[in-house]
Amino acid sequence: AAQLGDLKAKAPELELEFDYRYARELMDLGYVPMMGKTGVQLKGVPQSVIDKFSRSSKRIEAKAAEQGITDGIGKHKIGDKLRESKKSDLPQEKLLAERLSRLTDSERAALEKVKNKEIEPGPAISPREARDFAIDHLFQRRDDITERKLRKTMVHYGIGYVSPKQASVEIADAMKEGVIRSIDTDKGRVFVKSSTLKDQGKMTRLSREGIGKYEPLAYAHRDNAELSREQNAVARSIVESRDKYMGFRGPAGTGKSYTLKGVDAAIQERAGKKTFSRALALAPSASASRGELRKAGFRDADTLAAFFTNEKRQEDMRGQFLIVDESGMMSTNDMVRLMDIAEKYDNRVLLVGDWKQHQSVDAGQSFRLLQAEGGLKYAELSENRRQHNAEHREAVNSMATGTAEGIVKGFNQLDAQGAVIVEADRERLREKLTAAFLDAKDKGDTALIVTPTHREADYLTEQVRTALRKRGQIHGDEQTIPARKPTNWTDAEKRDSRNYDPGMVVEFHKAVPGIRQSVKGKRDTIGGFKRGEIAVVTKGGNGVI
Repeated sequence: AAQLGDLKAKAPELELEFDYRYARELMDLGYVPMMGKTGVQLKGVPQSVIDKFSRSSKRIEAKAAEQGITDGIGKHKIGDKLRESKKSDLPQEKLLAERLSRLTDSERAALEKVKNKEIEPGPAISPREARDFAIDHLFQRRDDITERKLRKTMVHYGIGYVSPKQASVEIADAMKEGVIRSIDTDKGRVFVKSSTLKDQGKMTRLSREGIGKYEPLAYAHRDNAELSREQNAVARSIVESRDKYMGFRGPAGTGKSYTLKGVDAAIQERAGKKTFSRALALAPSASASRGELRKAGFRDADTLAAFFTNEKRQEDMRGQFLIVDESGMMSTNDMVRLMDIAEKYDNRVLLVGDWKQHQSVDAGQSFRLLQAEGGLKYAELSENRRQHNAEHREAVNSMATGTAEGIVKGFNQLDAQGAVIVEADRERLREKLTAAFLDAKDKGDTALIVTPTHREADYLTEQVRTALRKRGQIHGDEQTIPARKPTNWTDAEKRDSRNYDPGMVVEFHKAVPGIRQSVKGKRDTIGGFKRGEIAVVTKGGNGVI
């Protein structure tokens, strides 16, 4: 009897072994394998060709979108109903001719290159290179990684070159070298990066060493008439604090940015003094720094990324006050960089945000860790000032707890107020959404439509635009404007030349020096990019141009 349970449990390992062996045999035959979306495929085959010969997948996706189905089980059921028979009455020659007729000239030429084995292979990847990539790539976004995930990333990065067995050997060596450490958890063994633990230890140490280090900004803070009692209490605790690193948190809608006016007023009252007479507001996102913070009165507010690369501005802020909004979005790496700057230039730092509302894309909930382990004292707002309707505010407050019970309670409260509308028919739902959006616009309100998928968002956007055109509220000639979409690559992925394809756009957020060399006896600099410069990729693979 087959032990299918054991077989299913081993499926990920068996699939990984299969990927390696399949890629290895393709290489032995003279082809170049690469990892596609669903497995190993041949390098050089255009995506347009793959799409053309995946008609059943397209039909399933279209039917699923039509019915509002997004889960895998639902799509699988649709596939069972739509699946075409693979049998064909056509002779082999006619079947081949029919399939070739679907190709464009460029697609046919690309397939000929693959067939004739003219595709340039990428650089050979060693097991050690695969290990270094996997560690840099995975640990940029997470604090802990399973052994299975680490091994899979190594094999797929070095597809055809790195076997699962070699990957396991490299993981063991990484542990011996102290690059990673293993921790036993309820979900089994996971790995953490030693350098991350070191950085987290440094963060908490610097936070504790900064307790009671300075004189207060003011010994007796005066209340601001524009602020509520709670907001003034928060401003007072910050202004009268003696700590180098301070915290200030509160849920969305409590007026955190507005409360900072009270802190900024106390700093401005120190005008003329050498230290802490100026404040620079920063945030991880451009929308918060150049939007919300500048709206709140901090005209020079900027992103953390811009501040990190601007040494002149760091020097200019020596001995001054740094305010960081949306601190919950800061990774461990960003927090350490900020604290290194604060130590070097004698800055005091106020971290503002809510770790329940915002979390970092990269690894580490640094703001929360500083409060839990670094002795960071923080002032807190709790009064929701955004929702003016009492019942609505109560529902939002329930959801803001972040607990499953609170979210369910808040949803039920909204449902009881008639704020939740259920419509089984998708077309009817779209009509209701469009009508509600237009109704809000007519009343002078703002409205936001949020959908589960980009495809549905595109559909609804076009539906709203069509309605606005009919009303005459959109008129004139329309233009299609190309837009760049971010790759959201990790730093390790950015360093992999194989990821770059012709036509991609690279934007340089900091200057990149060129190469110094001798030209006709004279020293000259070749290449290099200025900050903000944009370049188009003309060649990828073994080298990027």
